[in-house]
Formats: sequence, structure tokens, C-alpha cells
Amino acid sequence: MRSIDYLRRYANIKKYGNKYKLTVFNCMPAKGGGGVRGVNDYKLNCNISRTKARIFELAICNPWDYFITCTLNKDRYDRTNLKKFQKDLSQFIRHQRQKYKADIKYLLIPELHSDMVSWHMHGLVKGISSDMIADFDPDKHPIDLIRKGYKNWPDYEKKFGYVSLGKIKSEEAVAKYITKYITKDVAKNVSEVGRRMFYSSLGLKGSELIKEGTLNTHPKSKYDYKNDYVSIVWLSEQEVKMCLLGME
Repeated sequence: MRSIDYLRRYANIKKYGNKYKLTVFNCMPAKGGGGVRGVNDYKLNCNISRTKARIFELAICNPWDYFITCTLNKDRYDRTNLKKFQKDLSQFIRHQRQKYKADIKYLLIPELHSDMVSWHMHGLVKGISSDMIADFDPDKHPIDLIRKGYKNWPDYEKKFGYVSLGKIKSEEAVAKYITKYITKDVAKNVSEVGRRMFYSSLGLKGSELIKEGTLNTHPKSKYDYKNDYVSIVWLSEQEVKMCLLGME
């Protein structure tokens, strides 16, 4: 089988809210280049990078209220059953929307506890109204949560177990932070149980593609992020104009 051909300078520019990002793909397969095996290897190797990019996109392009951690009470729930957890949580959110007339949106990432068999989730939520949340009880919950201003979601706690809601102070910082939960271990463990690496509400806003093609000029001397598969740099509006002149 012949070796796969690559477009070494293929790139795109996308707008995320009021920000612009240039992504250069270091090993994008050329159209018709290589066999199925080569393409599949590329997709496998880039899966984590693409998932992180999608999560960041959804995180930065939508307004969020809270960073949320969702766990399961082992006395009431099978914490090893991620499929049931995800299904029941989706149903619970639908019921909460109806009960409180709330437009709840979410972006959630499953993660294993240190025992490597029990699941919990981290993520972002919006639309949870003040009548849905409550202060933590100092007689039942860690005092550190109360000191840091975290809130409880009593309906969730009653059905599933411990939950915490932390008010988001910087949307950009939390968008970068949440991608750190996507690791090789997460990808491997989620795949083994036939689940996805993240779950999100329908109707979330994404980025706007400005242009894609072969990149001939670069408006900056270095990238903000780089790995084996992609190189990324954030651009000002003026830098975008310069970059567009050098794309074919």
C-alpha cells in the first residue's frame, strides 16, 4: 500500500465569539492520498486533539453560569454504569426544565474516580435559576465548599448524590481548564464502555469558519499551542486580515 500524502500547511481561521483562532494541521491527509488504513490511523491519533478543540469551542462560544461536578452516591446508585448515569442525568435535566421552566444547557465530561471503576462528571451549565440551588449545610458538607462560595443543587443531590456549583469568573479561563479533563486515559476508558468523551445540549453555538486553505504566511513568530497534529495561535482582527492575504 502506498504511503499517505499530506497537506503540510493546511489551515483554517475560525471566529469564537469576538476571538479569532488560526489552526494549522501538521498532518492533514490530502484528498485521495493514501489508503483507508492511513486515514484511520490519522483519525485515531488526532481524536483527542479534535475532541479538546470541540469542547473548547462549545465552552468559549456559549455563556455559562457554573462549573459543575456531578457524582453518584454508591449507596443509591451503581457508580460503574456510565451509560445509565448519562441516560438518567439527561432525563433528570429534562424534568428540571419542565419543573422550573428553565432553559438549562450543559457541557459535561465523564471521568473515573481514583478507583478506576466509578464515574463522575465535570462540566459547565447555564440556566439553573436561583430557586433551584441552595447553600451547603455545614453539618453535612465540607466547610471548604461553603467558604469558597460553592452552591448545592438539592434535586440532584436527592436523586444522584453529591454535586457542587461554582460561579464562573472567567469564561476564557474555564474554557481552557475544562479541556484538561480529556486525556488518553479518559479516551481509553470511555471507549471501553462504548460511551462518548463528552455530552452537550442541543442548540449550543459553535465557531464561525472564516476561511480554510493552504497557509503561505504567518502573522506571528510563534504559536500559543502546538502538538504533533495541530499548531494554534490566537489572532487580532488586524492579524486575521494579514493572514487571509496569505491563504489560498
